[in-house]
Amino acid sequence: MSKIVTLQERNKAVEAIGARQEPLLPASIDEAVDGKISYSSIENGMTVRFPFVDGMNKGSRYLLNFSSSDGRALALSGTIQEDNQDIVVSLSAEQARLFSGKLVLQYIYFDYPPDDLLSPSTCYWVEGWLYQPVVDEAVDGVIPISVVSQGVNLRIKSAMSLEENAVVSVYWIGSHSNACFVKYLIVQPGQSDEDIVIFVDREFLEPNKNGHVHFIYTVHSDRGTWTSRLMKLDVAGDLVMPTALYWAPEEVIYGSPATLLKIDESGKIPMRVPTLGMSQGDLTSFIFVGAELGREFVFRLPVTSADIAQGYQSFNLPIPFSVLAGNFVTFMAVVERQSGDTVGSPVNKLYVEED
Repeated sequence: MSKIVTLQERNKAVEAIGARQEPLLPASIDEAVDGKISYSSIENGMTVRFPFVDGMNKGSRYLLNFSSSDGRALALSGTIQEDNQDIVVSLSAEQARLFSGKLVLQYIYFDYPPDDLLSPSTCYWVEGWLYQPVVDEAVDGVIPISVVSQGVNLRIKSAMSLEENAVVSVYWIGSHSNACFVKYLIVQPGQSDEDIVIFVDREFLEPNKNGHVHFIYTVHSDRGTWTSRLMKLDVAGDLVMPTALYWAPEEVIYGSPATLLKIDESGKIPMRVPTLGMSQGDLTSFIFVGAELGREFVFRLPVTSADIAQGYQSFNLPIPFSVLAGNFVTFMAVVERQSGDTVGSPVNKLYVEED
């Protein structure tokens, strides 16, 4: 039977409930020493534990999430078995060996309110036979334009496979066929605990502007052969990709492509070209191509100080959505600089849904 209470009684009851709910504490890994987990220590698996706190209950559900810097992930669910005891979860050796490099550990306790059910994360470094290669200067998967003309450092982090006399083969494949290289190295005595750093000169970056690079390496030694994950980075260009004012990004999970939304302004489809990398007095050509013949447009506008101040130039397509529906549209920009140079933007492609 329920009881009608006053506002003051209600608030007092809510405060009492909140007082019994302690914040979740981070999970830990028994095999870790000073934040590091050796390869040999996980030959028999890994043990994860997190504390039981006031507010938890026997039988309540939790979900442990593991994710590592090499892109691997694992989720383990369970229920709390005993009151007032650490929750202990065991990983098999096969599961533990999934991870190498940086490992992030976090759990969800489902009986807490939505704002409180996620625990603090814990980070570890897991020793492995080899790690994914990285470019030091990359930011969010992109090599910035600010370093393209200077060169970057490709780093292979010290790992167990990089023992003395190991042979390392490094492959750099650019979207421009002439901006590729292969390098071979032998780990020298006394250097097995050091990262391998390869300087990648501008000649392997500038031709790949607005494109991408892939890189991978192999290690051969007396103890075996290993191959790293294949990594991909985009290379920024001088201009930013043009886009529509109204569009929806790609949905990888549901398989939906990036889409041009059917929203117009006074019967025209508004498009934008960011002016980052442009200067006043440059001339922009905006090129739009539909799937069918007769759906091509080229607009030319000088870059003004007002364009640079607002961050983009506007181009309006005098065309109804009905003639584009069910197909992809492609658009790009070309800028003729006052210096006489000409640079192009990345190409954009959006799908126009049918009615």
